[in-house]
Amino acid sequence: MLPREAVREVTGFGLASRADGYVFQPKSVEEIRQVFALARTTGRQIVLRGAGRSYGDASILHEGIVLDLTQMNRFLSWNRETGVADCEPGVTIEGLWRTGLPNGWWPPVVSGTMYPTLGGALAMNIHGKNNFKVGTLGDNVLEIDFLTVDGMISKLSPQDAMFYEAISSPGILGVITRVKLQLKRVVSGDLKVYAESMPNWSAQFDAFEGRADSADYMVSWVDCFAKGSRAGRGLFHAAWHDAAESLESLLEFHQDLPPKVFGVVPKSQVWRILKPLNHRLAMRGLNLAKNLSAKLIGNKKMYRQSLVAFSFLLDYVPDWRNAYLPGGFIQYQSFVSKEKAGTMLCSA
Repeated sequence: MLPREAVREVTGFGLASRADGYVFQPKSVEEIRQVFALARTTGRQIVLRGAGRSYGDASILHEGIVLDLTQMNRFLSWNRETGVADCEPGVTIEGLWRTGLPNGWWPPVVSGTMYPTLGGALAMNIHGKNNFKVGTLGDNVLEIDFLTVDGMISKLSPQDAMFYEAISSPGILGVITRVKLQLKRVVSGDLKVYAESMPNWSAQFDAFEGRADSADYMVSWVDCFAKGSRAGRGLFHAAWHDAAESLESLLEFHQDLPPKVFGVVPKSQVWRILKPLNHRLAMRGLNLAKNLSAKLIGNKKMYRQSLVAFSFLLDYVPDWRNAYLPGGFIQYQSFVSKEKAGTMLCSA
């Protein structure tokens, strides 16, 4: 029998999908095996869950077993000389940078938020703002332990074919129980960031192509309300690791995001301000204002920004997703081949 006290409502990060499931939080590989056995005897399906940062329903399962791995969050080893971290799957990207950066090491790939777990990030094989240069997170992993439903653990490296099945399988083939990762050496906690306002898709693509050989990171905000010749307008950013050694900038106090906007409004309350603006007309106005400010403030200029501030834009406003309640939100992402992307978007 499944314990009633394990029943909890869980949601996707967008709060648009929710379900009641039997939530288990194992703290060891053996406890995961026990959950597998329970699923077999009760005839229940299993879904894996890390920090629950997937926008859709990837980490929820109605009346199924939800295997929450956030309690398996130990560093098994950390080598401050080589930058190699050996972690359980519940270690978050935040835990990784807070451990590594004071010693001059930064995660090779990060998402737009620091809160996903490594296990979940690898199951989805996330990419970051340096995808054009270093690939996905999975491309930078040295080794994983992979537990399959028969209770067997395989030690997998990029030389093994099953490695690439495991890191992109959204948890349907087994559980990543250990991640060995090489972090990136940095001498400063700051980036040199270049910003430029772009009038359309063609300019956006030219900007990316023109800096692909030199930049460490590239990203662009796009005003999706713009149409016709202005479609694709937005703000392009390229960034480079600062080569000037700065030990102070590597420390957490330099990286932590400020708790208030303009030093006055607590960020924890900003979602309440955004909520009344969550309709098409207001969003169109906000996008227009952002596009105009990009042209007038700091356009075609270079400035310094901390690694955390540049990398984790989604963490600036805590609980921003609440602004989309009661319905929640669904994120749409398109993946288009490099060869066809320019043609498809510029002609849309």
